Amino acid sequence: MAHDVFISHARKDQKIADAICEKLEFAEMTCCIAPRDISPGGDWTEATRKAIRSSRAIVLVFSENANASPHIEREIAHAFYTGRTIIPFRLAETLPRRDFLFYLGDFRWFDAFGPDPEQHLEALTAHIQGLLRGPAATSNPLLSHSANKRAVALNSLNPWKDEVLTSGQRTQQNFKRIAIAASVFAAVGLLWLASRQIEYGALPDERDLGSKSSGRSTPLDLPAQPRQDPPAPTPRYAFTRLGLWVPAKPSPTPSVQSGTLARINQSQAAVPLPTSSVAASVESTPLEAEEHSLKKLVLDYIRTVPSDDASAQERFFAQRVSFYGEGVLSLPMIQASMQRYHREWPIRNWEPRGEPKFPKILHSTNPELYEVLQPIAWTVANDSRHKQGNTTLYVRIRKNATGEFRIIQIEQRDAEHSISE
Repeated sequence: MAHDVFISHARKDQKIADAICEKLEFAEMTCCIAPRDISPGGDWTEATRKAIRSSRAIVLVFSENANASPHIEREIAHAFYTGRTIIPFRLAETLPRRDFLFYLGDFRWFDAFGPDPEQHLEALTAHIQGLLRGPAATSNPLLSHSANKRAVALNSLNPWKDEVLTSGQRTQQNFKRIAIAASVFAAVGLLWLASRQIEYGALPDERDLGSKSSGRSTPLDLPAQPRQDPPAPTPRYAFTRLGLWVPAKPSPTPSVQSGTLARINQSQAAVPLPTSSVAASVESTPLEAEEHSLKKLVLDYIRTVPSDDASAQERFFAQRVSFYGEGVLSLPMIQASMQRYHREWPIRNWEPRGEPKFPKILHSTNPELYEVLQPIAWTVANDSRHKQGNTTLYVRIRKNATGEFRIIQIEQRDAEHSISE
């Protein structure tokens, strides 16, 4: 079912979230809010994703509670990647953590500071109505004032905000600079080749044509001499299949050849065939090399799943990881979670199923972050209990200051499984 607004909130902020919902629905806007519209008995994550995809805008009730809630980051991340407009409704002067700034940096914040945040609901409702009607009706002096306050606070207290907001612009500028530099180098290379050709004179065939058209002839009173063609000079340059003049390698040719056809044959013989050096010059790009390392990291992690040694997987993780929907866990918490999983399923086997995919959207704005989607087939067993199925392993990876890759988020997506007892 389609909605106008999805309200994302922490459980401790349920009261103000319900007030926002009531206000928007009184203004004849349809809302989706948990737990009223999302059944806790079903697949909560999938139901939330469907609700976000079917909504036109997302109201984020932001507070200290939301800042510490792991499911809030998943909801705003899904809204960000599905192109939904996010409206942060900030209840206090709480600075969002850096992960939130990545998703919310380009959106205008709606500050509702004070003991009674409900007094700001009228302005919020008018702003959302303007967004849903179109861009022409979205101007709001209260919103502009609150956005300026928010910008001043974030600029003074968060040194990373400008880096996040302008990363896309810097990427575009870098591409432009690389393209300009490549054009300059290509032009310089062509000028250098042209100057070398002029320095060493005309080509052999051009000299022959010039001598024939110079107008010189044998005097009529002299006895006719048998005509012999001079030996064809060895060309110093040859025309390659790549469209460039290069120094020709000497090759054995017959000492006596007849006419222009012999000189043409000799010139063709001097053209070098393509060698392995041309193919060797086509090297993998830095991104392709990184994708190879990312693929190896994920496959090495999958191979450690059958092991009962939980510490064997720790070398793949950062200090804090968003771990299989359990929230952001530290390394000791991750080890405890894996030990519980091992006790429940003593026999485990994961196998890659096809090649991984490497989405580029996140990496284009944050060069230190990468995403990998690896399809796998899995089997787990505990005595007579047996489960198997297919899933896609989503892995988000960060390159640290020393150039090492570490997993910062991992979860299963699109899971299909069967159970037998």
